[in-house]
Amino acid sequence: MNIIFIKMKNNSTLTDDPIILKIIEAARNRDHKALEGFFINLRDKKTNSDAATILAYNRETEAIKFLKPYMLGIDKDIFGFKKKVMITANEIFNSQGIKNVWDQLYKDIVVEGFIMGGHADLALKWIKKGADVNIAVSIAAKQGNNALVTLLLDKCEASIWTAVASAAESGHEELVDSLLARGADTLSAIIGAAKRGHRNLTQRLLEQAKNKDNYKSALNKAIRAAAGYEHKELAEWLIEEYKADPLKALKAAIWNKSFHFATYFIDKYNISPKQIPFLYNHTLKSHFKKKKCDIYSFLSGITDNELRKAYINHTAGILEISPYKLSNNFSNILKNTEDEKLSFDDAYVYYVEKEYIARGISTPLGDYVASFYKVYIENAPITRKGILIPSEILNKIAHFYIEHPKLNHNDKSNNQKYPPLSESGINKVIDLWISRINNVCFERTERIKAQVSELALLITTAYNDNFPAVITNSANSVHTSVTGFRDKLTREKSEAKQSQI
Repeated sequence: MNIIFIKMKNNSTLTDDPIILKIIEAARNRDHKALEGFFINLRDKKTNSDAATILAYNRETEAIKFLKPYMLGIDKDIFGFKKKVMITANEIFNSQGIKNVWDQLYKDIVVEGFIMGGHADLALKWIKKGADVNIAVSIAAKQGNNALVTLLLDKCEASIWTAVASAAESGHEELVDSLLARGADTLSAIIGAAKRGHRNLTQRLLEQAKNKDNYKSALNKAIRAAAGYEHKELAEWLIEEYKADPLKALKAAIWNKSFHFATYFIDKYNISPKQIPFLYNHTLKSHFKKKKCDIYSFLSGITDNELRKAYINHTAGILEISPYKLSNNFSNILKNTEDEKLSFDDAYVYYVEKEYIARGISTPLGDYVASFYKVYIENAPITRKGILIPSEILNKIAHFYIEHPKLNHNDKSNNQKYPPLSESGINKVIDLWISRINNVCFERTERIKAQVSELALLITTAYNDNFPAVITNSANSVHTSVTGFRDKLTREKSEAKQSQI
């Protein structure tokens, strides 16, 4: 295999994703069959590069042409279904005045690779074909490629504001100075520098702006960018050294839904809820209605008791719910963090599921557990008072918990999602429902207890979901705590994948 695409000129890795590597190899070999079943536009999670970008980086234009129909989704399959769908989609876009949307995406992806590889000739050629010049100049500026940025500004009328913001984001001070001398806006540079937490560059740019009419605006943009992208040290420094407004930082954190960061500013600078403007209250309301767990996570970040009480009342007011109910729920979740030794997010899910069980209300997870229980009690030989919970069931429960959206009780999705959980949190919640199964088992009548069926093995085949194993231990008694999750859960947690039920 030709491995030229593995490394960039700065020796960083473009991709080690096995699927992307297979797509690249198939494109080089013009192998249609090898591409079947792959999502061609898959991007590397670390570098954000896809197969076409990497091929362009290496000037492999013929391989790029081979990939084009796959990238656009118009490759011929059996019945030509994809082609028909994409033609229809293009007709819709064209009718709205948006022409060749898919082709534009293809050009922009390819020009990224040409710029990354420093192939000015091919980049200019594709820009003339319609690739976005501002995408090109942004990438060139982020690489600190002064010559290529200058070329794109001179020959293609690229945006100098895009260029200076991108250069500042990546901390290329010489390029920033060059662009400022050419007439770029200092404000754009300040936003870029603060957005990535570059304190020295932000300071130098603010000093340059100090005697200008737009200095106050520059300082406000700096604190908003720093807070919005959670650069705590830079935000604090701007507040302490330049007297930036903490309320501006709070508003930026709320706007970007960085609620833990928002509560940090509330706590540190004692910002009352009365100071929050209506627009930002609306942002809180809109988000909290979509993701209820963040209501409690937000409140948990406020450590001052009096301030927290004020925000409980304020939050209840904007959500139009009972302050008493909100306060009571919050207190119970906090208690679960202590009693069950759980993180706050884990304790939230544990509390919700536990409350539903206590009230006799099922949840999607509970219904799923019950579906296994029903099959099992009707077909399993009874050898003890309790019921043996096999690893097959525990694995399926764990996977259901990870993958499925939380539903309303009428089985219609309400778009609510639980936060990502730790292994301990998943163990605790599964324990709740397994305990519920065992309680039901003990309450069964003698007639049901006596049932023995040849279909005892049905439980391992009736729900043939082909899940890989998640739980490594087998259940040797009625039920013991579920432990020993494999790396899959740890990996999903580290990627911040939302566990959903």
